[in-house]
Amino acid sequence: NTFTGNTHSSFTGASHFIYTRGVAGSLFSTVNINSNVVANHTHSLNSNGAFYGLFHSGVATSTTGNLSMNANTFTNTTLVGGTGAMYLISSTCPSTNSISILSNTLSQITNSTSSTGLFYVIHNTANVLAGSLDISTNVFTNLNSSASTGNRYLLYNGGGISNTLTMNGNVVSNCNHHASGNASYFMINNNSAFSGSLSSINSNSFKSV
Repeated sequence: NTFTGNTHSSFTGASHFIYTRGVAGSLFSTVNINSNVVANHTHSLNSNGAFYGLFHSGVATSTTGNLSMNANTFTNTTLVGGTGAMYLISSTCPSTNSISILSNTLSQITNSTSSTGLFYVIHNTANVLAGSLDISTNVFTNLNSSASTGNRYLLYNGGGISNTLTMNGNVVSNCNHHASGNASYFMINNNSAFSGSLSSINSNSFKSV
């Protein structure tokens, strides 16, 4: 799927490009959200409206067997926020096997908020119940961020992992952040709800940040 040249605004409702969600008690054996392109997009969020680019959602009793969110591209995107959160790639649905968020390219992205709105480039809070989570080889280039009190995250995991967590070979270059208040800025943040047998956060590259 390709989304180009779009201009949107929202007040209190959420906006999505791709949104998938399992109902309570359901199981997707495999979900693939791959090779999508978002380019030349401008979005203004007023009040507590939220923005989700690619979003796989679910509740505690809905699960996915395998989820892949790979080789997606966001480029030339401007997001202006209020108190609502902004997510480019987000997964919240529990997985029974594995989640891979690999080789996504995120470039020429500007986000700003003068309030408490949070910003996530890659965001996972889905628990991996019997498998592994791999968030690797993603590229972040020319990302410009400014905020007052809303934290900014390039790569965030808050999901629990039963087996292996891998965050390897990600590249961050020419990214900058300005905070006018106490907003924090995280390039890689792992805040796992529970931990498995191995955590590997290796061979990531940071240049001109």
